[in-house]
Amino acid sequence: MSAVGAVVFYIITWWLVFFVVLPIGIRSHEEAGIDRPSGTPTGVPYRPRLWTKVLITSGVTALLLALAYFVVSLGVIDFRGYFDTISVDN
Repeated sequence: MSAVGAVVFYIITWWLVFFVVLPIGIRSHEEAGIDRPSGTPTGVPYRPRLWTKVLITSGVTALLLALAYFVVSLGVIDFRGYFDTISVDN
């Protein structure tokens, strides 16, 4: 896996994992038993803990990148061999 491929994989996977982690642990003001400030919409979460979710997302994505790197390095998935077998007929 090239450095550019690793960066692209990391960025795309980071956002996918972030959107999966984002709704975990979200509670509304009513569920938390806290009075909502006036003018606050009902859908606003109480303490969304975004920095915690960013750290969790970064860690999970780093593990997935390491797994993908070893899978490609060990030849379990051979992308180059696959593309070599495809022939273009003119």
